[in-house]
Amino acid sequence: MKFIVHKTVLLLLFLFAFSCNYAPLKPEGFPQLYPCTIIVEQEGKPVSDVQVLMRPTDPLVKWSIGGTTNIDGTLEVLTHGVHLGAPAGEYKILLVKQEEEESQYSKIPPSDPTALAQWEENISKEKLGNYSVIDQKYSDVTTTPFIITIKKQKKNSIKCDVGVLVRKRIN
Repeated sequence: MKFIVHKTVLLLLFLFAFSCNYAPLKPEGFPQLYPCTIIVEQEGKPVSDVQVLMRPTDPLVKWSIGGTTNIDGTLEVLTHGVHLGAPAGEYKILLVKQEEEESQYSKIPPSDPTALAQWEENISKEKLGNYSVIDQKYSDVTTTPFIITIKKQKKNSIKCDVGVLVRKRIN
C-alpha cells in the first residue's frame, strides 16, 4: 500500500513540475516579442470585450497579433494567440465591439402549455440584431487613427479613446 501511495505522490510531483514549465512551441522563424499593452476607453471609461487586431504596416509580417480587452479595458497583446508581446514594428490598431440585441421575452420558457406555445411563436418571429457599439472607423485599416510602433524595450503601450457610445445595427 505504501508503494502505491509513494508512486502516486511521485507521479503527481512529476506532472506538476513539467506542467508549470509548459510553454507553447513557437513556429519556425518566430520573431522576438516585446511587451505591449493596449487600453481602450469610451467616454472616459474602460471598455471590456473589445476585439483588438494589430495590423502591421510591413506586409512581410505574417503573424496574427491582438486579443480581447478585459474588464479594465486593458489588453496584454498576444502574438499567434498564445505568445505574450508583439514583434518590433509599426501597427495600425483595429477595434471592434459588438453586442447582441436583448430579447423582449424571458429566456426561461413558461411551464404552462398554452403560454409556452405563445412564447415559442413570439421567439420565432423576433428579429434580433447585432450592433456595433464602437464607431466603425476604428475597425477599418484606412480610417483608424490608432498607430503604435513596437520598440525593442521593456514596455510599449497606447490608450485608444473611441469617443462616444454608438449603436449601429450591422445585420
